[in-house]
Amino acid sequence: MPRFWFSKNIISFLLLPISLIYSLATWLRFLMTSPTKCQVPIICIGNLTVGGTGKTPVCIDIASRLITKKKNPHFLSRGYKGHLKGPLKVTKKHKAEHVGDEPLLLSQTAPCWIGANRRLTAEMATEDEAEFLIMDDGFQNPALHKDLSVIVIDGVIGFGNGFVMPAGPLREPISSGLKRADLAVIIGQNKKEILLPLPTLHATLVPEKVKKLMNKKLIAFTGIGRPTKFFDALRHHGYDITEEIPFPDHHLFNKKELKMLQERAKKQKASLVTTEKDFVRLPKDMQKKVHMIKASLVWDDEEKLEKILEKVINGKTL
Repeated sequence: MPRFWFSKNIISFLLLPISLIYSLATWLRFLMTSPTKCQVPIICIGNLTVGGTGKTPVCIDIASRLITKKKNPHFLSRGYKGHLKGPLKVTKKHKAEHVGDEPLLLSQTAPCWIGANRRLTAEMATEDEAEFLIMDDGFQNPALHKDLSVIVIDGVIGFGNGFVMPAGPLREPISSGLKRADLAVIIGQNKKEILLPLPTLHATLVPEKVKKLMNKKLIAFTGIGRPTKFFDALRHHGYDITEEIPFPDHHLFNKKELKMLQERAKKQKASLVTTEKDFVRLPKDMQKKVHMIKASLVWDDEEKLEKILEKVINGKTL
């Protein structure tokens, strides 16, 4: 994210006219679209800003809870950065360049479908006996009726300078987004002291402790929305990070970059570590040379989350 997105400055003010056009386009899209009510409940996990806020971990967590309750959830994803347009079901044969990194990661928990046409993708998933549909992103897509709309917020950056793209990081004005949301999830420390007029849960992404890596020098690399979130979390949980190497979000690593990573690791006598999302974008031969550190959500009020899911399962509103 550009630095000027985190403060109100001359650049952001100069870009405001374009932001107004972007906001108007979003408003018109909702005004002119009649949402389709699907045969099964749809849980949408989205956000109001661009970049990584933690949507995918929330999707995986909720799907896992539904599976524990003997339900059959399927994921719906646009397939961002993948060249296959869909709609199609993600399989083990697919690679990140085919369907995107997030669908590959999601498919390890439950069946995942990609496609820009959300209605058709939802129909195919339903025909495949999905009992719940979990949309990874899609909060700004009006094609489908959502039974539960969740917005995920990074507690460290909040809503940035509060402006819509390109003047700021918002996908739409905060006011319009909050009106459509049923639930908010703040990930990490709420440094911006965000107070919202809707039910709000708090959670922390905690990296797993890999014993064989705890006393080793590590080079951490990642291409996620906010790389420092990964680096800081590793250090906070006791990992010895000697170097941080950030890449653009959803980055597909080329041979030159992979060679550079291996050379740096050899020179520093360190091990390479990355996130789950980055790991699925690596070639198979490179995966053998990199350690993946998974992260799980730890909820401040897990009982409240369970009660919300029970309401959705029973067809009730919050």
